Amino acid sequence: MNKNISFLKEIVWFDIDKGGYINTPLKNQSAVYIYMKVSNKIEYYVGASLQLKTRISSHKCCIINGNNYKSKGSPLFYKSVLKYGWVNFKFGVLEYIDLSKISNIKQKKDKLLERE
Repeated sequence: MNKNISFLKEIVWFDIDKGGYINTPLKNQSAVYIYMKVSNKIEYYVGASLQLKTRISSHKCCIINGNNYKSKGSPLFYKSVLKYGWVNFKFGVLEYIDLSKISNIKQKKDKLLERE
């Protein structure tokens, strides 16, 4: 983890209820996002998605389906949510990314990974 975590103070954080629902409407566009575990020790998961709203729903489904999370997605993040519960996490969008000028899906994914 990066020792310089001052960027965390600049993020607009949203609460997550016990069912994994975030208390703000999300855009279904490309974005880099962050989940942070609320505790004395700062732990966070950063991800990127071509369709943010869809990806956040996918995180919830993987956790609901239990063991299915181990083979795809973000197993360490899912394991942490299963252990501590959604209510012990906050959510934020680091950046919405306009990929409308890129037509190739691989190039879009590469751009997202670069920003992540």
